[in-house]
Amino acid sequence: MTEQADYLYDVFISHSQTDKEWVWDELLSRLENAGLKVILDERDFEPGAPLVKEKERAVLQSRKTLLVLSPAYVAGDWTEFESVLVQTLDPAARKRRLIPVVRVPCRLDLRIRPLVAVDLTAGSEVQWQRLLRALDPNQPPAANPIQNLALAITESAAPTAAPGWHPLGSAWLAAGLIGVVLLVGLVNLLLSEWPILQNTASIMAGVAVLLFGWLGLREDRDFFQRLSYFLGKVHPAQAVMAIVLVAGLTLWGGVGWPRLQAIIAGPLGPRQPGVQRFAVGEWKNLTPGRSSLEGIWTEGTRRALYEKLSLVKTLQGIAVESPQVTDVVRRDLDLWIDGDFSKIGSIKLSASIAGRTGRYLRSVAVQREVDEGSTEVESQILALQNELAQTILSALDIQIQPALAEAIHNTPTGSAEALQLNNQAALLVMQGDLPGAEPLLRRALALDPAYADAHNNLGRLLQLRGDLPGAVAEYRQAIDLLPRIPLYHFNLGLAFDLGQDLPAAIHAYEQAIALDPTYVKALNNLGFVYLESGRLDQAFELFQRGLRLNPDASYLHKNLGRVYLEQRQPSEAIVELQRAIELSDVPYAEALFYLAVAYRDTGQTADACAALSSYAEVAPDDARDEPGRPIAAKNLASELQCP
Repeated sequence: MTEQADYLYDVFISHSQTDKEWVWDELLSRLENAGLKVILDERDFEPGAPLVKEKERAVLQSRKTLLVLSPAYVAGDWTEFESVLVQTLDPAARKRRLIPVVRVPCRLDLRIRPLVAVDLTAGSEVQWQRLLRALDPNQPPAANPIQNLALAITESAAPTAAPGWHPLGSAWLAAGLIGVVLLVGLVNLLLSEWPILQNTASIMAGVAVLLFGWLGLREDRDFFQRLSYFLGKVHPAQAVMAIVLVAGLTLWGGVGWPRLQAIIAGPLGPRQPGVQRFAVGEWKNLTPGRSSLEGIWTEGTRRALYEKLSLVKTLQGIAVESPQVTDVVRRDLDLWIDGDFSKIGSIKLSASIAGRTGRYLRSVAVQREVDEGSTEVESQILALQNELAQTILSALDIQIQPALAEAIHNTPTGSAEALQLNNQAALLVMQGDLPGAEPLLRRALALDPAYADAHNNLGRLLQLRGDLPGAVAEYRQAIDLLPRIPLYHFNLGLAFDLGQDLPAAIHAYEQAIALDPTYVKALNNLGFVYLESGRLDQAFELFQRGLRLNPDASYLHKNLGRVYLEQRQPSEAIVELQRAIELSDVPYAEALFYLAVAYRDTGQTADACAALSSYAEVAPDDARDEPGRPIAAKNLASELQCP
């Protein structure tokens, strides 16, 4: 033992009779098992000798004196004598001869309070190790590395008193805590789409914080001050804090901040100041079979309202071309309008208006007698739809100036005859009768040259006929007349895409998405242009956005699988391509071909051949869209030596 030549004992235990059982059963056995020589009054004091002399002898002949502190000890008669005696021998506490051990929480005497105590109220193994190291620095370190770290922190302080806050160490501690908070927040943010995992991570982080705080309070009243002192002295610990902070800031800058902005903006992107985003939902037919014009009264009313309301600068239409509006998108809308049509004697159009989060605002309705057998029925339809649009705007407290009223009246057209011709032509185009549809559209445009929808339909007809320059001209005319209709921009992009003018196609698709961020087909087409151009990261992001809006879109899964193939991730490609095939109502030729390629790349020859066999059944139809793909499939089958 150090200084063994000067002392007969390593430690003298001063305690009250109340703590006698714990001292004998716990403290004494711990110290003697550690090889320390202990003097204890009941066992080692000379019988018949004056107690004062024996206590003085015990203090003088021991390197250390332990004061087992409890309320009973503090209230005892010998407390002040023994502490004063030891402090007289070591007034500056340089040798640390007096070691307070808190057995039961109590208010310490002013002479003892400045000294760092060992807190054994909870029986912590770390505190036991601190005590043994204080009594004998040659004690071997604890086997538990966590205990060693805790000991290093607690023993790094000044020996005679609590260390206080170290200025540099406090800065490093704050840096490390900021880094930890950033990393925990980032994990929580990245798990936002998986609520179960997010909740689990939040609970774990909360438990860790509570545990850290509890340890700080239980192990040492000035634990955090000691941690500050430790960080101020130990350079490797400072490096760890720096790494945590830099990692947190870097990851937030590259991943967290963009993700947070996207979440704040919502699925529809950043809001334009003063603009309300609306969608026109399903238009129900409450009296099916009672009108020969049911399609015009229902879907026709829906599309007409979308176009009329989009004329208002403070309203932005969303999702009229999308196959569905998810709950996430609907919660991000300012206005949701749906309604119904009924024919019970007279024609009635009703609309229900809801605000954000689906909060009901009000309902409106318009009604009039309509003679569906009259040659003026189209005029009556337009008049009733105009009345409904103006009633909705009045309900939203939007002032209708004369210019706006005229624009609403002329949208989609102010000519009933032009409306009839356009509707007839659209039906013929759907039936594949392009020669019969074109004269009708041109007559409609002669009646109303500002009929944007007729220009769009004529552009579609010319595109189907292969006249891409003519189609582009008609689409641009439609956009000039109604610039806020996403469909027109999408069709323009499609025409440019077919003509291989990819920069112009990208711009047109981007315009469609800017007007309607939920336009899944525009997201898909723009992503496909990026895929074909080798801009894989941008394509991947667009396909993912589309799938968040419509998870069941088979073409998006197919295209995402193709991105994975280009990124040399065939296993991920297989998952997406299989999903595309499952969701498709008919055999998906392109997905089957690329699935075979993905299986080939993973070495699954039998599965690749099975996919090629399925593809061969639909190859003749696929050849019309992609003449080179059936040839590529035969070459792949030959390469794999498929039966």
